[in-house]
Amino acid sequence: MSIGKSIRYYREQKDVSQQWLANAIGVSKMTVSNFESDKRYPNVEMVKKICEALDITLGKLMSYKDDVEIAEAVFHSSNKLTKAEKNAILAQVRLNLQMYHDACMCANAEVDENRLPKEKIPMGTDLEEIAAYIREALHLPASGPVGNLVQTLERSGVFVTIIKRNAIAKSFSSLAAMTTNGVPIVAISSGLDRYGQREELTHVLMYLLFSDINERILNNAVEYFLLPSEDIIRELGRKRKSLCAKEIRIIAEKYGVFEKCVVRRAKEEGIINRKWQNNIQNIIVDERKAELPTRLLQIVLRAYTEGETSISRAAELLQTDSSTAATTLKE
Repeated sequence: MSIGKSIRYYREQKDVSQQWLANAIGVSKMTVSNFESDKRYPNVEMVKKICEALDITLGKLMSYKDDVEIAEAVFHSSNKLTKAEKNAILAQVRLNLQMYHDACMCANAEVDENRLPKEKIPMGTDLEEIAAYIREALHLPASGPVGNLVQTLERSGVFVTIIKRNAIAKSFSSLAAMTTNGVPIVAISSGLDRYGQREELTHVLMYLLFSDINERILNNAVEYFLLPSEDIIRELGRKRKSLCAKEIRIIAEKYGVFEKCVVRRAKEEGIINRKWQNNIQNIIVDERKAELPTRLLQIVLRAYTEGETSISRAAELLQTDSSTAATTLKE
């Protein structure tokens, strides 16, 4: 365990500079830099000051694990994010992953194995081929609705986590990352409804599967993955003179996509013409409750049920208060 990496990690999570921390603990910026690079080690009193400044316990500072270090990360739609915001988001992602690892240790459970393909492949330009490969990578049928996409990713060994939008960065959408020991990560903003969330999840999943991302092709491939050609033709027929809004809404709900996605896919498959497509721009898109990750909670529930962890430790792992944790675990 590197205390220097731990100090840097919790400093970045708090989104403060080395100079800020130096001022808070009464040392020079160079001293903080030396602490973080392990060129110099803080004494016991200095460690206490660091914990107070970063608002963490000594146990938390000392529990940092190198095996959940993020090796690479790709942000989607990140133009408005500052470097400090990106660092803060990555620090939160890493903390969430560490809580999952700690929960697995408490429950004597194995960290889920990465079941995604080990090597990335070129994306290509054929949308149907791209969509088919994504389904194959997730061990899904070639057609039919994709159920709970969050849980589908978790079953494939992907660590999925939610980042509270207003807590760190309002403009954050999603990211894909990989740890040094090969754990794939997907993080998405809490500010998305179900349909927007499923689009973002598919976007960043492709960063984990393909080596040469073309954003324009990627955007179209998302809809082909969620609503394949075979399905849209089966649902609507090969040729239609018109569609009703309720019919579109039913299909959108069934496949977990925006209603305008159904219309676009119908146009792409030649089921309707462009003139008809342009006549339905006022379809109301209802928000749907987002899908939530469950793997961490499931592991904590196992540890608590087996008597391997306390309410207070469960609260720490779930990053909530003891009262909320008790309610969650005893429901």
